[in-house]
Amino acid sequence: MSNKKYHRVFVDGCFDLCHFGHYNFIRQASQLGDELYAGVHNDEEILKNKGPVVLTLEERIEMIEACKWVTKTVPDSPYNVTTYWLDKYNCDCNVHGDDLALNADGVECHESVRRAGRFETVPRTKAISTTNLIGRILRLSNSELPEELRKDLNTKGYLPSTFLISHFSSLNEPKKTDVIVYCDGTFDMLHPGHVSFLKKAKQMGTYLVVGIHEDKDVISHGKKKPIMNIHERVLNLLALKYVDDVIIGAPYVINEELIQQVVPAIVVEGSNSECVIRDECYEIPKKLG
Repeated sequence: MSNKKYHRVFVDGCFDLCHFGHYNFIRQASQLGDELYAGVHNDEEILKNKGPVVLTLEERIEMIEACKWVTKTVPDSPYNVTTYWLDKYNCDCNVHGDDLALNADGVECHESVRRAGRFETVPRTKAISTTNLIGRILRLSNSELPEELRKDLNTKGYLPSTFLISHFSSLNEPKKTDVIVYCDGTFDMLHPGHVSFLKKAKQMGTYLVVGIHEDKDVISHGKKKPIMNIHERVLNLLALKYVDDVIIGAPYVINEELIQQVVPAIVVEGSNSECVIRDECYEIPKKLG
């Protein structure tokens, strides 16, 4: 990874089933410049060069726009980045993960900008990828996956260190003047619905604290075990610009201890709440008004 510092860097990708591996790539790239533009490929470009996508272009853009390290999102970004494209958005260089990306013709997608000396790489986040997540969803055996994808299937999940969590966290404590909002949930497989809810919750105050439930608590209340482990779900939330802090392993039923610790001015429940015992979950904050 280079120590160069640019004014504006450009990253590009499919960003399908967006996860903390995507966000960590963007975070690292943002360290190389003052601003970061993120190009998102359209469905046709991805189908031609890689394969079908799960989320639409609009949904994938929403996930990237919510990332706190992104200055601007650029839709319909070409699969093969050129210096012309970088100049169009006044970007100094293109940044990509250190894994090779090939187009439908087997040519490296960033060959043009690499030859021009306007290309940088950052380390790829281990043990997480869109393929990995799809494998977890489908619980495919190795024999059912193509050979080139078997090495990328790890259904156990990523175990991040405090180092990575600290880099994702804003580390900003609430000020006395802040209006603290609290909401909670599983937030498994982060998607545009989650992002929309968190954006609305943040608009009800100035500092958003999100409680994330342990796997065992989710299961004990009649729901399936989350696809992503709690560490991965925490990183997903911390990458969003609407989230200021996360309570790891928050109680499923909001109790007085949590209220005293967070001191929220308001507790927000989604209209499609994951809580199957709704009255019990929110009984105390309701009594407190």
